[in-house]
Amino acid sequence: MNRFLQNLQSRHGVRQFCLSLVEALAALALAACGGGTAVEEMEVAQARPVAMLAQPASSVTMTKVAFSNSDGQALTGFLFRDPGAITRQAAVVMMHGCSGVWSNGVVNADPQPPKSALSHVHRRWGEQLARDGYTALLVDSFTARGLTNECGNGTAGLNEAVVRPRDALAGRQWLVDNGWVAGSRIALLGWSNGGSAVMAAMDTSNAGAPGARPFAEAFAFYPGCGLINNFGGDASTPAKTTWLPYAPVTIHHGSLDALYTDGRCANRVAGAAGLAAMTVHAGARHSFDQVDLGKPLSAPYTAQDQQAQANADAAVQARLATLFPQ
Repeated sequence: MNRFLQNLQSRHGVRQFCLSLVEALAALALAACGGGTAVEEMEVAQARPVAMLAQPASSVTMTKVAFSNSDGQALTGFLFRDPGAITRQAAVVMMHGCSGVWSNGVVNADPQPPKSALSHVHRRWGEQLARDGYTALLVDSFTARGLTNECGNGTAGLNEAVVRPRDALAGRQWLVDNGWVAGSRIALLGWSNGGSAVMAAMDTSNAGAPGARPFAEAFAFYPGCGLINNFGGDASTPAKTTWLPYAPVTIHHGSLDALYTDGRCANRVAGAAGLAAMTVHAGARHSFDQVDLGKPLSAPYTAQDQQAQANADAAVQARLATLFPQ
């Protein structure tokens, strides 16, 4: 009898463990997809401590590096790599928005800051790209210049259409010079002000030698497309743009974003001779991908922002995988 009870208790314990494990994995999958009703979001929040226990420790490393652009301006960057990932022998240069790289704008002066010092979207993308086998470099255009926030500064701020493209190219050159990747296998990715810098960097005027393609392809999240009246004008009409990328550029915008509804991005894309495309995410706002899909939804973000992030992230990741297969 004692042995029977012991076996029964043992089986019950195993069964409970299995049920807990299944529930945790289901919650983790739901959180990763970013979907679910309000009730499901509550269930995810309740299950998260269990699910987190099942996750392996991240092997992604982040290293602070230094380089200079063609003007001699000193810059810093953050290199993300995962030694355990199957390498794609490719890299992605990332360009931050007008609020900089730091979480809540708090500058970290440590020689090697922790990943948690960076804002969520940059840390998330750096880690994801590294896990997917890329070398990712986040270029910090602000800290070395003594800047922290350029939002709303307009033409008085750091010029994203003229100056910041040089920062992007400097990051690319640093990767090549240090043997991280071949120059033909680097893509460019940016957000908001950094998305505008991405568009400018991809113009044929920034290609270098005739026929050169510094970046194989580029992705701009919710950029402002006025581009400080460069490339033919402010793009307020189709006649006021000469922007022409030397390689494909994809823009992801929210339908409620004023930087989309002013029509300038549509005009830039229309004049780009088929080398640019724009995906508009219904009901999404500016900075829609600042949502942490691993947490319950909270204001000011909406379910449409969540869905836009999930769809845009997946689209960029899929395109990169096609561009740079393992």
